[in-house]
Amino acid sequence: MTALASVPLRSKSNLHLKLCNKLSAFARVDGLKDAQFGVETKVLNYLVSYARQTLKAKKVALFGHSYGSYLSANTANQTAVDAVILTGFSGFFDYFTPFVAGAGLRVAKTKNPQRWGELDSAYLTSADLYSDVYIYFKSPFFEQRVAEWAHDAVSEPFAAGELLSLIADYTNFNNVTAPVFVLQGQYDLSACGGDCVELLNEKTMRKKVFQKAKTIKLVDDLPAG
Repeated sequence: MTALASVPLRSKSNLHLKLCNKLSAFARVDGLKDAQFGVETKVLNYLVSYARQTLKAKKVALFGHSYGSYLSANTANQTAVDAVILTGFSGFFDYFTPFVAGAGLRVAKTKNPQRWGELDSAYLTSADLYSDVYIYFKSPFFEQRVAEWAHDAVSEPFAAGELLSLIADYTNFNNVTAPVFVLQGQYDLSACGGDCVELLNEKTMRKKVFQKAKTIKLVDDLPAG
């Protein structure tokens, strides 16, 4: 998930309507051939340009979570922005195996035909509520009803092509020059294998991920998954 910030509210509303009109074609996006990290980066690049040139935004900040963090960082790597805020992000995939294994991935359209029946078989989702709790939450820092709501009401599938192309294309974001703020749950499974404290630090980020960032600030001890 990625968001544009610092755009006037009225312009945000108009942009939202235009984007919604385009999303009706979502089911026709091939989960392998079309849903690619590089393609989605180009879309976000365009939105940054649109915000500056058409909406006349004075500043553009990118806010991303999880996969959206990598998209935000990749766009900032390719085009100038004023700030980058990343959550659910480490900048490397050393600890990604427990996340994938714990998700017990299923084909979305067969798991919930009513919600996702129009998607192709490359769109995947977690196996069940217990998988969601394992990969996204950390006891005792959540309420069970929140996990149930997240699983039943707001969970969405992802395209296999997104994950595969991200891993294949990613090296680093060393061309990012904007200030970077990384806000990380201490127990994030995909980013840190469940223990982010001290594993993520400004020195490591500067050396391996954001060599040219103006500043790097990091919080790694929030009591969350």
